[in-house]
Amino acid sequence: MPCRIRVLSENTINQIAAGEVIESPASVVKELCENSIDAGSKKIVIEIQGGGLHLIRITDDGCGMGKDDALLCLEQHATSKIYEAKDLLSVKTMGFRGEALASIASISKLTLSTSEKEIGTRIEMEGGSIKSVSPYPRNQGTTIEVRHLFFNVPARKKFQKSPSGCSAEITKALTQLSLAYPYISFTLHQNDTLAFQFEKGESPLFIDNLKKRVADSLGEGMRSAVIAVDDQEGAFLLRGILGAPENTRHNRTGQYLFINQRAVISPLISFAIKDAYGTRIGSDRHPTYVLHINMPCELLDVNVHPQKKEVRIANEEWIRQSVRKVIQRHLDKSIQILLEKQAPIFSDFSLDEPAWEEPKKSLIERILPYECHLREEVQPVKAIELPMEDLAIYPIALWGNYLLMDPKGLNANICSPSDQGLCFVDIKSAKARVLFEKFLLSKVDPCHKQGLLFPLVVDVALYEAQHLLAMMPLLSAMGFSLSQSGPRSFLIDAIPAFFPENKGVDALLEILCQTISLDTEDQESLEIKKTRKIAGILCKYIQTHTMINSIQEATLIVKELLRCDSPNYCPQGNKIFAFVSNKYVAGLFISKDR
Repeated sequence: MPCRIRVLSENTINQIAAGEVIESPASVVKELCENSIDAGSKKIVIEIQGGGLHLIRITDDGCGMGKDDALLCLEQHATSKIYEAKDLLSVKTMGFRGEALASIASISKLTLSTSEKEIGTRIEMEGGSIKSVSPYPRNQGTTIEVRHLFFNVPARKKFQKSPSGCSAEITKALTQLSLAYPYISFTLHQNDTLAFQFEKGESPLFIDNLKKRVADSLGEGMRSAVIAVDDQEGAFLLRGILGAPENTRHNRTGQYLFINQRAVISPLISFAIKDAYGTRIGSDRHPTYVLHINMPCELLDVNVHPQKKEVRIANEEWIRQSVRKVIQRHLDKSIQILLEKQAPIFSDFSLDEPAWEEPKKSLIERILPYECHLREEVQPVKAIELPMEDLAIYPIALWGNYLLMDPKGLNANICSPSDQGLCFVDIKSAKARVLFEKFLLSKVDPCHKQGLLFPLVVDVALYEAQHLLAMMPLLSAMGFSLSQSGPRSFLIDAIPAFFPENKGVDALLEILCQTISLDTEDQESLEIKKTRKIAGILCKYIQTHTMINSIQEATLIVKELLRCDSPNYCPQGNKIFAFVSNKYVAGLFISKDR
């Protein structure tokens, strides 16, 4: 019988390996920049076009390579980082497997030009095959140009994000690398436009360079309300910045953890950091931080994940306790300093009543016109304006957030014939459902806005700012008025009507975190997804902070609810109507002893 098992070709093996290492253009940028870091580069320039799908060019000033090394580095599992298996226990470089370049070359048209001196080498490849090798004059360093990524694997290209989504992922990957290496300069050009330029830190202190890099990449807001950490616990060195307890988020998007300058995901350490905050933050909130942990290489196994995102740590419990102890110590210290600064200074105690002076007339004259101006210009937000057509609504009483009514006016989709007796309506959920459906139609009928006397300031990371800029038309239709005041700063001039003013920034940050991962080639489908996601978040805040003042207002909300497409459930999926039958009520009056 013919043999059914066969050995795969080298090119097929490389393409399979590329699927493990190269998920997107951001993976290519990350792998190539890590090679530049390992080469001792102090300046790395990244150029992309079409979100990296058309072009990725990485230029560095590292040590460069000779012709023989340049040819070898494109082979599968060719590396200068390790020589034998025991070297895996002491990996100090970013890369070590020697599979990234070969994998990238197998799914793109790659050009490598490198030099140790004045005359270097230029190698052109297509789909993993070498097309030409020639001398090439250039300064010391390396340039790798990747064109037409995934050109020979269309199935994988089909599932890539849109160019704007890929660009945002690349910005996020470079933000992580720049925070890991604050003494290296990173410059990004997107479609021939300078996106950012992070200059290398000149301070001899790592923590000072990190603070500057945080301000450049994550915004001044992340640097202003922070607690600096520079401490050692046993063999562990912890350096970085912690967000103040009031600077928390709904999820973990503001957390950057580096172990031996490698960006990693470690639930163990993340839990230890949050545990150190204790009751200073809510159980549903997450602290923000940029934290570097340096430890002996023999305690860390980085050969766990193909993309080196996860690590395995020896003696995990001891490390967890050490991290928790250091973070808690710095939090306690910062709070103590704050209390000392804010401690009141009391004058000599006296029982004499202070003399009362009538305010000067000039002061009153200055205040009154301003108050009158406020009364004329700033009108309070009115109660929800709903159509007043007659509907068969029979309210009985308003009990807290619930309207008690006779169910006989409800249609069969809401109330079945067996639901006779009393009907309870959750008015908060009802209002959330009404506004949710209004938000969904905001593209056709934009939502009303309520202006703010004082604009709210939102400070975000660079990659988040790109995403927020793309969403501004959609947010405007849904009631937000945003303007960009800086590369990473935005002003909120208006928020949706009926929305709690003090939650504008929180809601916008949550919208940003929840929608930044949504992307698809189908822009129409993407807009629908984002609209539903944003509407759900806004309604959650409205539902939590809604106050029902009268039975008339509750009745109006129910009338509008009955015109909704889905009146039975709130945007979070909870029931709006509950029924109490006559039989159940009658049973309450029957003694169980008889």
